[in-house]
Amino acid sequence: MGGLEGIESPEERVLSESETFDFLRERGVAQLQDWEPGRTVLYVFPERFRKDKGAFAGSYGDEIPVNKRPTIARLDAPYAIGFKAPTESYGDTVYPLVNRGARIDYFVINAKNKKPVLVKTTIDKDDMYLVRREALFVSNDELFPPSNS
Repeated sequence: MGGLEGIESPEERVLSESETFDFLRERGVAQLQDWEPGRTVLYVFPERFRKDKGAFAGSYGDEIPVNKRPTIARLDAPYAIGFKAPTESYGDTVYPLVNRGARIDYFVINAKNKKPVLVKTTIDKDDMYLVRREALFVSNDELFPPSNS
């Protein structure tokens, strides 16, 4: 991932969680209301995931630079979202999202030029995530194109 296209230096700032919500709304990206199996979605991560020692900081705390810690993911074709099975996590109401073998593209958004930058792509085996409903958005392939990986 050396030299992310669109991020000029390790110090270059990327949008925060709340700024990402604003970015999506300003561009007319709708929050997810109804979902059908296999439909691509966008998910905005909680800011705590990007902090040092958060889920995206790396094994030892902060070896992944902040500007490479994802803010948003494009989930290619989730298998299921359990909107009828809410639970609580960290004070948030969350729902299970099951991803079976589908690609996930992780992005940051450059704060200076407001352009999404692909950070990495993974293919899940059979994972379940807890997601906040208000952080799920309808996919927008113009802003967040699927990777070729």
